[in-house]
Amino acid sequence: MAVTFVHCITRHQKFNMKNIFRRMADTLRRLMGSSGKNDDNPDAQYQRGRSYADGNGVVQDYAQAVHWYRKAAEQDHAPSQNALGWLYMRGLGVPQDDVQAVAWWHKAAEQGFHIAQNWLGGMYAAGRGVAQDDAQAESWWRKAAEQGNARAQTNLGSMFQLGRGVAQSDAQAVAWWSRAAEQGHAEAQSNLADMYAAGLGVERDDVQAAALWRQAAEQGNVIAQASLGACYSKGDGVDQDDAQAAAWWCKAAEQGHAVSQANLGALYMDGRGVAQDAEKAATWWRKAAEQGNELAQSNLDALQILQQRDVDDAVEWLRTAAEHGDAETGDALLFDERHPAVGGIESLVLDGTTYFFGFDFKSDMVLSPLFDDIDAMAAYASRYMLQTDGAHDAAYWRELADDAIEDSALASSLEERTFSSHVLALTLEKLRHASQSNSTVPGFSVEPHLIYLLEAAGGWRADRSNIEADICSIAGEESLAEGESVTQVSQRLQAQLKELVEQAPGNWSERFAALS
Repeated sequence: MAVTFVHCITRHQKFNMKNIFRRMADTLRRLMGSSGKNDDNPDAQYQRGRSYADGNGVVQDYAQAVHWYRKAAEQDHAPSQNALGWLYMRGLGVPQDDVQAVAWWHKAAEQGFHIAQNWLGGMYAAGRGVAQDDAQAESWWRKAAEQGNARAQTNLGSMFQLGRGVAQSDAQAVAWWSRAAEQGHAEAQSNLADMYAAGLGVERDDVQAAALWRQAAEQGNVIAQASLGACYSKGDGVDQDDAQAAAWWCKAAEQGHAVSQANLGALYMDGRGVAQDAEKAATWWRKAAEQGNELAQSNLDALQILQQRDVDDAVEWLRTAAEHGDAETGDALLFDERHPAVGGIESLVLDGTTYFFGFDFKSDMVLSPLFDDIDAMAAYASRYMLQTDGAHDAAYWRELADDAIEDSALASSLEERTFSSHVLALTLEKLRHASQSNSTVPGFSVEPHLIYLLEAAGGWRADRSNIEADICSIAGEESLAEGESVTQVSQRLQAQLKELVEQAPGNWSERFAALS
């Protein structure tokens, strides 16, 4: 190895060859290791490889990095084995080879090198270079996590949350994500916020959820930015603030997050938190639609149609009706953010009365309050709803409403969409009995179609993660989760059903109040 030294002497220094040669010797020792033999010193070889990999002081050269890392790795130098595994995984300086990556990471992991243990866990989880094995993934991630590796702690938390390789445990997921979050790991902070927001493995706390999402969002985590935007939009854990919602959704949208792009488009369309700008709305909806976001595509279709007609009269009509106390029409204002939309008309029967409502089949969203007057439904649809071929008059929509009495695209029979307040109240009473007696209720059920409709009316904001399983558990058709009682399950189901009803806008929550 040839090394050229240049020593500059200022006019204030004395020419001292002894000092110059001392500095030259120090430089040689740093380059070649304390033994003075580069080929024999793994620490020096590792540093040389790292310099080539990073382009630090030399021209970046991955092939040279592989050369020096391999020399050290063959001497059981764990950091070099880990680095060599990474180069094989990425195909840098060597042909891409997951098997070789696993082999080198295995050598380093067995020496307790936590970074390699984390990588190895990932390969077992993904089945790359080795047979897929969740138990092995969990084992290696645990070894790294117990050494404080935040990435491994995050991965281990996900295994517990999903029940992969371990018994499912929200509490354990929270515990591991908390440890990683305390180290500032953005993904763990975002995951932990999800748990606080849903009350899984920890008591629900919207304020704590928003705080954690903020910590992750400020590090650029796109999911956290989108979630924090939603917090500001709805006022969950923070003061409601459309401008802040727009700011955070914009950050996520610029990273390509489709839902945030669609939401940001809606804010621009409505002029909420930002200056009203239909062109910017269309731009963001187009970006989301290109990623397959159906709601954004529906909005784009509707915007194109509406640009050819004047809907000011329709908006004014709705607002005037609200001011004059027309409750059903005034409720329509609560669906503003879903308009304009391409949709159809559906119906249900409650306590013997047929109710009509608008429905967007692409996004599974209710578009209107419940109307017990078919002409009122038709008038509403003619002013605020579209078909794929454009706008239609009330007579057209009345025909669709007539058809909806007998036929439904959402339910296979009239029985599925027929409900009784008495039965709903009885359902709630059975839940209270199950809670008080801590015993199952054979035959207990809640009509799935009603749960679906309430979710669609509420914009899919309510937490229904355990509803179906909890219904089966209370009926005695499925075993309770370990450590849970019928009392706990019934109380949780009561809270979820109440949330479903309360999240439904306008007269939907009033009509189905018996379930809350």
